[in-house]
Amino acid sequence: MNHQEGDELLVVINGQTASVRTRRLLRQHGPRFILVKHGTEKRAKELLFNSTLGKWTGWLPEREIKILRINT
Repeated sequence: MNHQEGDELLVVINGQTASVRTRRLLRQHGPRFILVKHGTEKRAKELLFNSTLGKWTGWLPEREIKILRINT
């Protein structure tokens, strides 16, 4: 993965693997997010995002999302 913390990303669901939770969160708070942090030891395969639309911050599993575009 070559996305840096602080990058603004366009994030959509991975239709094959996305959970109901991830679909709902992207619908409510997306599709534009700022990458806050790569996974920690307990969340190794997740990314922490801030929504650009409001005050939502949360973890999304990498396998449940697709990153389509990076704005730099």
